[in-house]
Amino acid sequence: MKWRKSTGLVPSAPTRGPTAPGTLARVSEHGIVPTTVPEERTADAYLRLSAHLLLESERRNVHTIGVLSAVPGEGKTTAAINLVACLGRARGRRGRALLVDGDGRRRTLSRLMADGREGPRTKPMLVATSFENVDFLSAPAPESGPTIHTPSAWTETLTALAARYPQVVVDCPSVLEDPEGVVLRECVDALVVVVRAGSTTRGMLRRAIGRAADRVAGVIVNGARTSRVAPVGATL
Repeated sequence: MKWRKSTGLVPSAPTRGPTAPGTLARVSEHGIVPTTVPEERTADAYLRLSAHLLLESERRNVHTIGVLSAVPGEGKTTAAINLVACLGRARGRRGRALLVDGDGRRRTLSRLMADGREGPRTKPMLVATSFENVDFLSAPAPESGPTIHTPSAWTETLTALAARYPQVVVDCPSVLEDPEGVVLRECVDALVVVVRAGSTTRGMLRRAIGRAADRVAGVIVNGARTSRVAPVGATL
């Protein structure tokens, strides 16, 4: 299956204003920080990518979208939040969008959005969010000792979620850090790859994508100085 790829060049966005449904956000050590008035080029980049994914979803019956990066610190969790927020705000959509914490080792989203004072929960938890038409599914507490899920386990879970949600956005583990990311990369319908300008090398990008280049629907370049955003037809 061949994909027409879309590239979003997303600069670092300043944060200002109170939390409100539908705002863009970024993840920091203090939590999910809202950006009620994001830079226009940042918002347009996410909207462009969302439009591309919505079109491909209707044309090719694609429901599960994995957001991945080569290594931590490239902004994939922030990208996953903003992507699902834009998908949830699509006018005329049917059903809600779902954000899934697929990074069971780091559990960044789960710690910020689902964990209670008692700490990590032993089972995944489905909660509503302040983002319009967006729900969140947390990752369970990590098991003791090294472990990994089988592809069939992920496929079964994602298939069940896709039966309830038209778009399921998964915050995947960084592929070069966590082997779980390699498994999950092969189980989603489409991929959005997140890189950081001046940091991610071509070699790292190739290793992160592996043999899944034909399922890469878009690329987000964080920290880019240029505001140019355009769909491209060339392969990565």
